[in-house]
Amino acid sequence: MKKDLSTKIISLLFAIFLWFYIIQVQSPEIEKTIKNVPVQFTKSELENRGLALINDKEVEIDVKIRGQRKYLTNIKKADITIIADVSNIDSIGEHKIYTTVYLPYGNVEVLEQRPSQITVTVEEMVEVEKDVRINTLGEPKDGYCVGDIKTTPEKIKVKGPKSIVNSISYLAADVDVEDRDEDVSTIEDLYLVGESGTALNSPYVSFDPKTADIHCPILKKKTVEIDVRFADGVNNTLERYELDENSLKSIEIAGTAAAIKDLDKIYTKRITVDMIKKSGEVEVGLELPEGIKSLDGEKVTLKLKKVSLAN
Repeated sequence: MKKDLSTKIISLLFAIFLWFYIIQVQSPEIEKTIKNVPVQFTKSELENRGLALINDKEVEIDVKIRGQRKYLTNIKKADITIIADVSNIDSIGEHKIYTTVYLPYGNVEVLEQRPSQITVTVEEMVEVEKDVRINTLGEPKDGYCVGDIKTTPEKIKVKGPKSIVNSISYLAADVDVEDRDEDVSTIEDLYLVGESGTALNSPYVSFDPKTADIHCPILKKKTVEIDVRFADGVNNTLERYELDENSLKSIEIAGTAAAIKDLDKIYTKRITVDMIKKSGEVEVGLELPEGIKSLDGEKVTLKLKKVSLAN
């Protein structure tokens, strides 16, 4: 039994040595498939021609390789470089191109690439100015409202493939005005907004600067009376116009606390006879002092009645 045990141990050790010799020293050739290897594109010449790729992101192919086991065992996706050269493309549209695979070892060969060709879409590269708009988040403190927001810059150039740039409506930034009763001055990141009004995140589009300086006035609100003014000749000693009982008689305005403190009425622009409809209604503009904003619009519709002054 002891002799048999020794023989078995020697046989096991010899088998391990033989396996190690075959695998590590002789290292037979094997095949291996590396999946989803990202493709890199050489685009500088394409961009110099005013052209742009619109489907080069996250393009991946599978690569089947062959070589000695000791080399293939440690090859990972990150060790393989695949280059797609698009420098010869000089027109818009779809183009089929081949790729070149670069391996970390010279004695490893590529057996197959799937797919063997990739299709790229090329568009004209454009640069277009887009407006910068601000979205306010929340509501100011009760009795206050947001005034006319100022941004620097007001427009920014957006660069990218024509179809994508044309689908961008504007650039936007968000400003928090929740429970504020003082002006907000801030610098915020910009993002793209598409035609549907939703944020658009495209790796094919670039713009600079990435932020905007924003000044958001927080104005105090106040309700004031409407003081109607008429042009010469509308009213006379026999009859005159005045506001009907059912007419709009006041509006809500907004401005700095100092600007609206002593303001208790807003004048209309001069009303002429031709402006007054048969129904007695008239649409007229307001004489708003500088820095004062009407929350009911710059024009109002009033209902007038004619009053006789004759005894």
